[in-house]
Amino acid sequence: MNGNIKYSFIAILFTTLISACSNKISQLTGPIEPTPSVNFYATFDSIAISDQAVLALAYSSNKYPAGFYQENLDDGSIYYVNTLSILPLEQRTSNSSELSTNNRDTALAWSESSEANGLNYRKMTSESETNKYFQFRFKGMNVKDIVLYRVHKLSYVDRSMYDSFHPTSYIAKLNFRAIDTTSVQEFAEYIWFVWHYNIAGAQAIAVVNKESADTAWCVLYTLSKVGGDFRLNDKITINRSIYSVSRHTGDVIFSNTAERTINGKLN
Repeated sequence: MNGNIKYSFIAILFTTLISACSNKISQLTGPIEPTPSVNFYATFDSIAISDQAVLALAYSSNKYPAGFYQENLDDGSIYYVNTLSILPLEQRTSNSSELSTNNRDTALAWSESSEANGLNYRKMTSESETNKYFQFRFKGMNVKDIVLYRVHKLSYVDRSMYDSFHPTSYIAKLNFRAIDTTSVQEFAEYIWFVWHYNIAGAQAIAVVNKESADTAWCVLYTLSKVGGDFRLNDKITINRSIYSVSRHTGDVIFSNTAERTINGKLN
């Protein structure tokens, strides 16, 4: 049975009312900017949300539900080192996959090669790591020219099968265990953050999970807002993204569907 979540936005309080079935459901609470009362109801299979609720959310300052994965990048831009970035221009092909390793020195060498084969004027100023990645902070002469070169930790995820020039639904292989709704939701939120943190108009609004003996799923409901030209309306799309993960192999299958698009503000 699928999990259901009812969301209620009243003034500045963002409260999630959860109807739990046999599956684990994420609990999302947190403040947003003042808006009219807004309610919507999300299940694993669909989301019931009015156009008025979509508009209230899209024009609020809230990009993520509270508790959603996010990072303080300190003005840096994330760049995942890949099979092209480490090569000189003359050796590059029309295939590119992100790299993974558990070795810090290998990750640093790949990051340095990526900078050397790119602009080659930034210098490394610091490094850090999490259970998900190695990170090397490179800074240029301009104080805002900061690149965060990252390499996936192979113990967490392998994305070598995913070619960004020839994308498929098979986007990753998770190498950690246990694979359940909690860990799959964390991965889904993490990868969505990486893909969208610097995209204006991208907004996560709801998360619903379910699992079986063989598979753990996470569904993210998100909004994407595209600004219209002069005398044209903004366009706001409700998206449903599914992350399906084999609990035995860790293989991640991704799909995204645009549920509907409405008119936003007239410019």
